[in-house]
Amino acid sequence: MHALLMFIVAAIIVLFLAGIRIVRPTHRGLVERLGKYHRFADPGFSWVIPVIDKMFQINITEQMVNAELVNIIGDIAGTPAILPLKEKFGQR
Repeated sequence: MHALLMFIVAAIIVLFLAGIRIVRPTHRGLVERLGKYHRFADPGFSWVIPVIDKMFQINITEQMVNAELVNIIGDIAGTPAILPLKEKFGQR
């Protein structure tokens, strides 16, 4: 009887430890339960049910993208949008 109790306690501890997941501050955890969306896990420790739940780590950091130079055609009146200040506002 004592051995059975020790086995059950050990199995519960192993099951608990197997479900611990750590989500980094730059990631979010997507938890699926039986293949369907269940919840998002915030950064830090998170617990999932082993075998039933599955967690995917998603990187949410911003990516820098090189923007191409855009030509400005002009405003509605037909004058170029970028002019030196003297031409646009007159001389002072």
